[in-house]
Amino acid sequence: MFSIRRVVLVLSIVTGTASLAASASEIHICVNKSKGTVRIVASATACNATTETALTWNQQGPVGPKGPQGIQGKRGATGATGPAGLRGATGATGATGAQGPGGFNGAQLFTASGTWTAPPTITHVMVECVGGGGGGAGFLIAGTPTGGQGGGGAYTKALFAVTPGEQYTITVGAGGIGVPEFGTSGLPSIFENAAGTAGVVAAGGTEGAAGTGGAGGTADTNAEDLFASPGLSGGNGNSVNPNGVQLAPNGTDFGEGGAGSTTGTAQGGASGAVLLTW
Repeated sequence: MFSIRRVVLVLSIVTGTASLAASASEIHICVNKSKGTVRIVASATACNATTETALTWNQQGPVGPKGPQGIQGKRGATGATGPAGLRGATGATGATGAQGPGGFNGAQLFTASGTWTAPPTITHVMVECVGGGGGGAGFLIAGTPTGGQGGGGAYTKALFAVTPGEQYTITVGAGGIGVPEFGTSGLPSIFENAAGTAGVVAAGGTEGAAGTGGAGGTADTNAEDLFASPGLSGGNGNSVNPNGVQLAPNGTDFGEGGAGSTTGTAQGGASGAVLLTW
């Protein structure tokens, strides 16, 4: 009969051998009851129940408690950039925004009185007015021409606020009449709203007289005008060089004063004009 101490010692040695030799999750041995020798077997059923004692145990013990977290290691190098992903689908088209005021969209020259309606989205219009020229004088004294030339119409330019869809009245100043002796003055050109309130005005030139040219139309005094200049005065005594504001599309001088006469009948002044730009 062997002692328990001896069996434990032998088992400890065999356990190490069994751990190296066996690959199963359990280890099986047969311990000789009389000699204490040990042999490793594949199954506990291989032991001789009469002469041997069968022992079995697991290779791996139960999982122990989780240890404390270790110190964080150094950060590794950045990896290579991966390939670009697939392009997403194009989103729906957004709603169209409201139309802005934009720049200049049109222009209209008035050589006769009329009306103008502000187009949609237009809130300002550039207005340029030229007054009518004064008529010349037709004096002939003792064979000497003494009739003075009419004065030129004034010029006014202003940026005028308008309401889309509203109608505005344009008055083109007529030129003065040239008649024997005294002529007549030119009439003003006016841009006014539907209520009849004058917004932009350019005065007409005055008529010529005996030996004296007429005065140019007076400059407008509205503080909102961008430019306001008087018309040029007419020449004295049958002037042959026309004066007045010179805006001359197609060879026409708007607001020109009429020349004096050598025969007793003077020249009439030229009509004014109104130019709108928006």
